[in-house]
Order: sequence, then structure tokens, then C-alpha cells
Amino acid sequence: MLKGNSGAELVDTVTKFHHEAAIEGYFCQHLGDGVCPTVYSIRQGFYTMEKLEEIQPYEGILLAVENILDSYVWSRPTQNYDVSGQMNYIEFLASMCIKIPDWAIPKEFCLIHGDPTVSNVMMRREDKRLILIDPRAPNGHIPSWKAVDMGKILQSYWGWEHVAYGTPYIEYDAPVFCSDPDLMRQANFWCFYHVARIEQLEISRGLNRPNILNWCKSVMEKVA
Repeated sequence: MLKGNSGAELVDTVTKFHHEAAIEGYFCQHLGDGVCPTVYSIRQGFYTMEKLEEIQPYEGILLAVENILDSYVWSRPTQNYDVSGQMNYIEFLASMCIKIPDWAIPKEFCLIHGDPTVSNVMMRREDKRLILIDPRAPNGHIPSWKAVDMGKILQSYWGWEHVAYGTPYIEYDAPVFCSDPDLMRQANFWCFYHVARIEQLEISRGLNRPNILNWCKSVMEKVA
């Protein structure tokens, strides 16, 4: 927080522009500023939020992300976010030629972040708290279930940021859920989906970068 010559408090902010920015901004507010950035205003096509600091990834960062989600997100019901249409994800996966096994279908829904990868972790300046940016509200393509978030955590565990953004390779500590055979199997399935989606978008956009496609193939083989 800054102060002007008059003594007025000046808020250091960032404005994000995107065609679905308003949805994301409201979802940040719904998750709360203990998880996501504090959002100051929301308009059609953009929202304004607090300015955060970048953080250098470290071995235990996935455990920290898992703890935030387990403490403040996964234990909450979906509340105002309608899950009645979320069976559409089965049809969406079928369009990608992915058949979802019975054990990977949620028996109950909960709140999720939607994209808790390492690249979406920043730090609040004042208290050095880790904050998860760019959440994805339920949209029918994925169920609102914690295994979906776990699959995203595994995406980073297998080196997504290293291959996509050229950040240093880090051998991360394994998340706690990896010690639970059932959760790990479910997380692996949703990691497979996330990576298959990356591969699909890479090809459909005509990018066809060998490093991305090779990584996708390697990870899908590991988690299949």
C-alpha cells in the first residue's frame, strides 16, 4: 500500500483483460483472498486486482499448493457454481476419444481452483503468502472435483513449466495425495486429460512444437 502527498492510500494494482475476465474475477472473489488475489473491481472484459510478486519455484511448492487447496478449497461445496450440467464433461472427453472409467467419475462435487499449476503461484507482498492466480470456474468441460486439481498439480510435477516456459528443471517433492492409491489413480487420469488437451490445442493451433508434443507423449505414457 502506497501513500500520496495528501496522505491518501494508493493501491498498487494489475488489470487483466480477457473475454472471460469477469467470470474469472468473480470466481477469484468466490474462492477468497486467502487463496486468490484480492479483486477490487470487475467490468465486462477485465478486472482489477492486487499486484503480486513472482516466486521462484522450490522443491516443496507442490506440497504448499496442495495444502492451500486442501485447507481452503476442496473442503467447500460448489455453492453458487451450478454443477447440474457438469456431466457434459463425459461427452467432451468422448470428443477427444478419451473414455472415462467409473473410478474417475466423481461421486460428489466440491469447489476447485481449476488450474493450480506452479506457473499460477505468486506471492502476496505484505505477508509473503502464496496466492493462486487465474482460477477456472466450472464450465462443463471438467467436473468440479478435487482429483481434477490434483491432475493439474501432477502436470507441474512432470515438468510442464520447464518444457513450456524454459524455467529451471526442479525435482519437486511428491504431493501427499500420491501416497493414497485411489487418489493417485484418479489424479493420474485427470493429468492424462489435461496433457491430452494441451496436445490437442498445440496441434489445432498449428504450433506443433516438438518439445511440447514430445513432453505430452511422455507424460501420457507415464500416467496412463
